[in-house]
Amino acid sequence: ATAPGGLSAKAPAMTPLMLDTSTRKLVAWDGTTDGAAVGILAVAADQTSTTLMFYKSGTFRYEDVLWPEAASDETKKRTAFAGTAISIV
Repeated sequence: ATAPGGLSAKAPAMTPLMLDTSTRKLVAWDGTTDGAAVGILAVAADQTSTTLMFYKSGTFRYEDVLWPEAASDETKKRTAFAGTAISIV
């Protein structure tokens, strides 16, 4: 899928994404809010990327996702996509 991007820095593919409700753009998941992640970046992007390509559904291996440092434990990572069509195995 594609959506407007609002990244603040370079982000590699497999970065979890969340919606910034103030700008209505996808940004890197903050790693702290359970269920806030809505997709996984499919192609590397940066702050100049106005459109992001991302996965909005699928099953992904836990170790392949590039988790932010703020996601301090496995439970937080496994619940990042709660309520979405993304599964972490």
